[in-house]
Amino acid sequence: MGDNIKLETDFYQPLDAAQEYFINPYFSYQRYNLNLFNDDNEENASFRTSRANIGLEVGRNLERWGRLSLGLRYGTGKNELRFGQIATDANTINEDSFDDGGYSIRWTADTLDNLNFPTSGYYGDLVFYDSQTALGASNHFSTLSLNAAKTYTWGKQTLIPRVILSGRLSGDLGIQDRFLLGGFLNLSGYQVGQISGQYAALGELIYMYRLDNASAAFTLPLYAGGSLEVGGAWDETDDITFDSLIPAGSLFLGADTPLGPFYLAGGLAKGDASLYLMLGRLF
Repeated sequence: MGDNIKLETDFYQPLDAAQEYFINPYFSYQRYNLNLFNDDNEENASFRTSRANIGLEVGRNLERWGRLSLGLRYGTGKNELRFGQIATDANTINEDSFDDGGYSIRWTADTLDNLNFPTSGYYGDLVFYDSQTALGASNHFSTLSLNAAKTYTWGKQTLIPRVILSGRLSGDLGIQDRFLLGGFLNLSGYQVGQISGQYAALGELIYMYRLDNASAAFTLPLYAGGSLEVGGAWDETDDITFDSLIPAGSLFLGADTPLGPFYLAGGLAKGDASLYLMLGRLF
């Protein structure tokens, strides 16, 4: 199960009658375990990371081409060593408190009919982020991330191929800024943060079947499904190979509740397995 927490809220506000321009202030809070491994793939340290961020995005809607935004972010957090010893460059380790501060350039396109259990449309999110010590950050680095998915539906069945790619462009990431894998549909079978690195990749195929009658009134939409996944995380580009990719998969039951999507799932990955009881969106 686990005790990882992620809370997010935002306020999208158009600035003109045509809704071409907008502002989007947001707040997020996360708490999770993050594990570090040595060169022999043996766990040598585990951290409990908590962080809170506030930010503001200003952007323009591009009609069928999605929307483009420029954002500023500030935050603070703490890394607590749970066990083990650190075998990583000391310049990238913040064992106690740390600060976030930087700007982002984001392009997003979203035509999904339902963020919880989509049956039509596509989703794409491309983000460049530059962490600046001049804006209060503990570390100076830049990253680029892509998250993309497309739905294919026939009858009650839906297939969703999805790709996530993330990497460091410059500088060195603090442990709290490493790209995380693990968790439901994110290398299912591992816990959140069990796999992490300065580069990460995930490809998966998600299958969903609607169990209830979609046309019936006053029903709670119920789904059963599964996933086939492959991915990995690395600290150096030379380490990225097909042989280092990790296969994983899951089986799940889901319900689209008034509080959001609810999942009961089991995941299996190389060398590990997990059960998940989760309330939260996939996209």
